[in-house]
Amino acid sequence: MAASVSVTFKEFGGRLNFKPTFAGDLIRLHVRPEVSSLDFNNGVLLQGFRIPALTTRRAETEVELRDGQSFAIAGLINNQAQTDVAALPILGQLPIIGNLFKSKADRKERTELLVIVTPRLVRPLNPDEVPPLPTLPGRFLPKGDDIGEQLRGGGGTVDAPHADSANKPKKSGL
Repeated sequence: MAASVSVTFKEFGGRLNFKPTFAGDLIRLHVRPEVSSLDFNNGVLLQGFRIPALTTRRAETEVELRDGQSFAIAGLINNQAQTDVAALPILGQLPIIGNLFKSKADRKERTELLVIVTPRLVRPLNPDEVPPLPTLPGRFLPKGDDIGEQLRGGGGTVDAPHADSANKPKKSGL
């Protein structure tokens, strides 16, 4: 009996959740930044496919600020180190001189998340503070122009081209 495989999609990347509450002129913020990434080193091999694990880093804090004040959350550091070794087949495995046919590359990567938050209190406008809406002009066409007249063909005529005048410009009564 063959094993069945089911796929579950997971969100990953950066996310910033926050919940503000207000007490007078104070703003209380519950902030939760989160960073998740695919981790192929801790993944599993299933029917010839490498399924990556998900690594998640998060922080959580509460802070009270006044309108326009800022605060910063730093951290959520990710350190990754990787070593790649490449060698020519057979020659790279020879004793003593095999290292002449190999290359080794070390790669180190460090990322850190920095979040700066500046909350602002926004109050609704009083009805007398609301600016007037823009208005459209009364007429879109200059006075005296009648679009119906133009659509009926009263705006001018165009002469039909003649076979002997294929290269001559067309005349218009407009």
